[in-house]
Amino acid sequence: MAQAAYPPPMRNMFFFRDYRSFQGGHLKLADYIAHTQASALFTPRLFLSADSLPDHPFPHDCLTDIWQPDQADALFLAGMDWAQVPLGLESHIPIINLLQGLAHADPADPRYAFLSRPAIRLCVSAEVAQAVQATGRANGHIHTITAGLDLSAIPQGSAKTAPIFIGGMKDPALAEAIAAILRQQGVDPLVQISPLPRADYLALMASARVAITLPLPQEGFFLPALEAMAAGCATICPDAIGNRAFCRHGQTCLMPERNPTAIANAALTLLEHPALADTLARNGQAEAQSRSLSAERSAYLAILRSLT
Repeated sequence: MAQAAYPPPMRNMFFFRDYRSFQGGHLKLADYIAHTQASALFTPRLFLSADSLPDHPFPHDCLTDIWQPDQADALFLAGMDWAQVPLGLESHIPIINLLQGLAHADPADPRYAFLSRPAIRLCVSAEVAQAVQATGRANGHIHTITAGLDLSAIPQGSAKTAPIFIGGMKDPALAEAIAAILRQQGVDPLVQISPLPRADYLALMASARVAITLPLPQEGFFLPALEAMAAGCATICPDAIGNRAFCRHGQTCLMPERNPTAIANAALTLLEHPALADTLARNGQAEAQSRSLSAERSAYLAILRSLT
């Protein structure tokens, strides 16, 4: 009698997080934990630091209260997580390193030093990959996996009851200055500069005809602009380098100079020219729908298979 064949046991991939507040980087890591869960190749085990808050976005069924990176079959690290891994462990345990910002390529940033440690590096945009490659320090293969968006979380068909939404968490002073100019012109925008639950934030944004999303001057990707497009808003987003693949001026959004007057004027232009606003909203929504999580997952799973 032939012996039954059983699938090989799942191997453990350890993740580490120090979760103090909601940030887009944490959300993307949660996506990669979900991708790993769906892989049938590795079981994700997430250890949260003692200072982490309980309202995190990570799946609870992957949590562990033991951090033993030397017992892992593979490690998935992002940001400053490297500080939790003894030097030299990467010589016999494969490490995947998610790079979400251009700061990894800045010698003044503490994450720059980690580039010399061997790892498979996943960059959320071509701009991040190019910046890291240019340092000449990256030890290991560099892959670009463009950040995907969970479209199921984005409200669809929302009534556009507000003229303008300003997402200003990353630059409250700029957001308030833009709002002041708009109010002088008789337009009262929705201004978000304090933390909101993610669902509330997305609903508020989706209720506006025009969404102004304010990145830092340099971003590795910048998901809020893509979320605004997915919600059917005519989107305004200044250049942040890492947003150039999907923020294209006059096609999917407007990209004014990063100053209050230019940004406020761009918003007023869209209110005064609804046909242009409709075109940008339509094109932006199509762009967002082309960047779903499925493509991100497929690219990542191909890399996981190379580890088995």
